[in-house]
Amino acid sequence: MTVIVTGAGGTGCGQAIAARFARDGAPVIVADIFEAGGHRTVDLITRDGGRAAFCGADVRDEGQIRELIAFGERTFGGVTVMVNNASAPFRPGEPLEHWADTVQTDLLGAMFGTRHAIDAMRRAGGGAIVNIASISALWHGRRTSGGAPAFDVAKAGVIRLTTTLAGLAGTDGIRVNCLAPGAGSRRTDRASIGSRSRRRNGSSAECPRSC
Repeated sequence: MTVIVTGAGGTGCGQAIAARFARDGAPVIVADIFEAGGHRTVDLITRDGGRAAFCGADVRDEGQIRELIAFGERTFGGVTVMVNNASAPFRPGEPLEHWADTVQTDLLGAMFGTRHAIDAMRRAGGGAIVNIASISALWHGRRTSGGAPAFDVAKAGVIRLTTTLAGLAGTDGIRVNCLAPGAGSRRTDRASIGSRSRRRNGSSAECPRSC
């Protein structure tokens, strides 16, 4: 079982998810735009006896997501878990010029990750996709002013993407689920990815520049 977690280079949900999978014995691909943070997560896992590798790719770029999946397959074998956790920086009030970036990262990034994970999991004989949304995207929405409209819209789209694909469990053995964390449980840094990595010690591996 190979697990890919996007946005795992910070100190929030992504890192915690990656570390938990590793503690349970799964090899993990740590993906993040923040190279130093991604390597810190890999080091955290390997110091604890787990297996991990860092790969950089921008989740807004479908080609780089395709390469991320391929890197996971080459490094640890068939990809059977994909956690779409990557998120653009949270900007209270969210000026209009940032809306497109938020939607591209949080919604299209999850769509690209899901789409190519499905292909990989079909090759592997099944798997599980977990999309990270937000409680702000649920039916009651935000109860206070000064929210982030594009973030809320993107996360609502992630929820609908998840429910629409529920049938894959029966047809392909691929479960698609969604988690909606509350305020304070997500990092504020960008968690899309896209930079070079270098060879590290322990069980980590190097991701080529194109990844």
